[in-house]
Amino acid sequence: MPGHPAGTTPPPTAPAPATPTATAEIIDISGRTRRPGPGEATVNPHAAPTPPSAGTDPRLAGIVQALYTARGYTLTDPVVADAYDIALEAMVLLLDGSYRTGSLGESEHHRLRAMVDTARMVPDYLETRHA
Repeated sequence: MPGHPAGTTPPPTAPAPATPTATAEIIDISGRTRRPGPGEATVNPHAAPTPPSAGTDPRLAGIVQALYTARGYTLTDPVVADAYDIALEAMVLLLDGSYRTGSLGESEHHRLRAMVDTARMVPDYLETRHA
């Protein structure tokens, strides 16, 4: 690297936050639950994730939508909503894999899956509000 002797690398620096989300309000969605619908995948039929309803707290949908509108996108656009869902599906794969390999305990997995499942409902919530 320029400015550093051969064979040395400067220590890593923490990246600056890209958005003001570091100081954003925390919304507790852990107490809002619903039963899984028909066909919803579960890891353990006796411990199925029961995601909170995104419709019960419009702040969650507003915050997620604001992240997209700040970059010129909207989750009411079906293409953007589909890309958002793909990203969250990848998160589900990571969580489920971590649970199956023992990196996450059952209660942690259940809680994190509920959060991701709630976040996946945001585009539908926004669509019903704008319809």
